[in-house]
Order: sequence, then C-alpha cells, then structure tokens
Amino acid sequence: MKVRLVFLLFISLSWNIKVSAQQLLTTKSGQKVLLQNDGSWTVENKDVVLNENGELIASSSTSVNVFEIPQEESIKITPAQKEDITTLKSELEQMEIEYLLKVLKSQEVKSALQDSKKMLPEAEQEKLALRISNKSATIKEQKKLYENASKYIGKLKDLLSKSNKNVDKKLLSIQKEVAEKFALTPEVNAQVAAQSVTERVKSYPTTITISESKGPKQPYECELTFDGKDSVSGKNKREVKGVNLFSFTQEKLKPYFKEDDFLNCESVLTKVGKNYYVTLNITVKSKDATRTYGMVKDDEEVRIEFIDGTKIYGTNILQAPGEIEAYTGHTLYSIVYKFDKDEIDMLGKKLVDNIGILWSSGFEEYDVYNVDFLKQQVNCLKKG
Repeated sequence: MKVRLVFLLFISLSWNIKVSAQQLLTTKSGQKVLLQNDGSWTVENKDVVLNENGELIASSSTSVNVFEIPQEESIKITPAQKEDITTLKSELEQMEIEYLLKVLKSQEVKSALQDSKKMLPEAEQEKLALRISNKSATIKEQKKLYENASKYIGKLKDLLSKSNKNVDKKLLSIQKEVAEKFALTPEVNAQVAAQSVTERVKSYPTTITISESKGPKQPYECELTFDGKDSVSGKNKREVKGVNLFSFTQEKLKPYFKEDDFLNCESVLTKVGKNYYVTLNITVKSKDATRTYGMVKDDEEVRIEFIDGTKIYGTNILQAPGEIEAYTGHTLYSIVYKFDKDEIDMLGKKLVDNIGILWSSGFEEYDVYNVDFLKQQVNCLKKG
C-alpha cells in the first residue's frame, strides 16, 4: 500500500548545530521546535517546557466523552478549500523551521570566522573578511526567506480563522506569491497558474474496474458491539464491530515488518441519537510516532474518496494527540469523525478508493484495499 505526502517543496538539512543540551525554539508563527544536541529537531504539538538540565517536561492530557463535545460554529469555507489551505500552511511551517535553523547555523559559522580572523596575520585577514562578507549576505537572504514563510503562514491562518469572501481568489494569490518568493519548480508554477484552488478535474466512468489488489481480504461479518441506551447521553446508541480498513509500511521499513505493517487502521461506525460517527483507531508501531505524524486536531476534516471519483468529508470532534501503549510501546490514535446522514447514505452505496487524513505534520492519503468494508458497516448499522 502506498501513501502520498503532499508537499510542494521540502528543503533537507545537511548540517548539524552543536548544542550542549536540548533547546526549545519558537518561530515567528508560534511553532515550538525541540532541537536535539545532534542537530535533529521535532515539532512539539503539546505545551512543553524544559527543566534546568534541558530535559523535556510534557503536559498532561484529559479524558472526556468524545460524543458529547460541544461543537462551535465552523468557518464558512468548504472542506476542499480547507484542505488546500492547511496543506500549503504545513509546507510553509516546514520551510519556516528549516530556514530558522539555517540562519542559526550561518550565524554560528560567521561568529567562528570572526574569531579566527583576529588570530591571523594581516595578509590572511583580507581573504577571511571576504568569506565573512559572503556569509553575512547568506544570512540576510535566509532571514528574508524565514520571514516570508512566517508571513504567509499568518495569512493562511487568517483565511482559516476569519470569515472571508473570495477565499479561492485570496488563496490562489498566496500560492502564486509563495511560488515566486521560494523559487518553486516551473511545473508547480504552471500548475498554480493553470487552475484555481477548488477546481478539480473529475472523471466519472460509466463502468468501474476494481484493481485485483483491491477488495476484501476476508468476508465481512455484521456484528453489533452495542445496541441500547448510551449511559452518558441517554440517547439510543448502536455501534458495529471494528474492521481493519487499511495498513501501511514505509518502503525502508518493510524488511523489519514482514509479518505485519508499521501502521494499521481499524474503523468503527457508531450512531448516537441522529448523529453518525466513524472512528479511526490507528496503531503506529513506534513510541516516537507523535514526532513523525504529530496529532489530528479537532475540527480537521477527513476525506473519503470513492472509486468513481466522488468525495465526502467528515469532521474530527476531538483532538487526537496520540497515546503510548504501556506494554507494547506502540502509539495509539483514536480519531472520531462526524458525518452528515446524506454522506453516510453515500458511504453505504459506494466503494472506497482512498482516505486522506490531515495530520499536524501534513496531509497523507492512504489507499484502501478493503473497498467495501465501510459500505458493509453502514448497512450493518442500519439493520434491525
């Protein structure tokens, strides 16, 4: 199974910053970056502090009833618009951090050159002065790129948090400016110029051909795990037994996961009163998954795309930060998405091609091979 991480640009670091202990940096846009003493870094999604020894102190989490979370009125932008905005915002957040670290590294090198200059003969100082001048110019350019990344992150946050007219037009303008400021490839520039943000080229074939690799690997068995009054809300509640919806292992990890996958996702369908929920229980076989994937924030959408190209969107009702399972060291995510009845009805009639999840680290798309399992779950829930 494959996964596609949507990035316009990814800038890799080829140097290390020497630090004596962990450092917690904050970018202009408010990102918290934990810098290790070997130069590696991670984005911290929780409120954290470091003690006097540079050790990380994590905040505690609170357990609540996910089906009773009050929902605030969401901003009037479409799920497709939100996906485009958050994807670009994630790319810029990545760039902002890397340019900040490049600035710090360049400043460190410049300082070392200046110290060396003082100890050299006058004839050699002139040569070193040119290198220091060039490094100053590099720092100036890196700072400019860092500040531009921060600026556009702010603009995208405004699009998400404020009521805006002409969202498509504003986002397209930002995309064009970003392409120019960061010298993206001609292919990306051409793509941005050729179509507006929410225009999608869709094809609806009259016949649907399912790949031989897709399809249920085992028969689906309809089984209700709960059918009665919910003890918390007092409303009628029905829940079907979970099924494995998709799995994923990165290519470089496949030699270590021959019998099972690195990431597994089980889907559970629930109806409480008149509301429908699809819970994705994701298990990642690593204690460091939160540093790779981050979290799934509340009010973020999941995108379900069907074989015929149509899409539906559900909304996460509670932040899923990821919890480490004590006896295995695996990281568990329980993401509860709310769907409208019309979308659930569609889910009960169509075959699923892929599912797109917006993590705090970026957008990822997972191929679904048990294409009719969600359809079967919906029909199972409606029985009786």
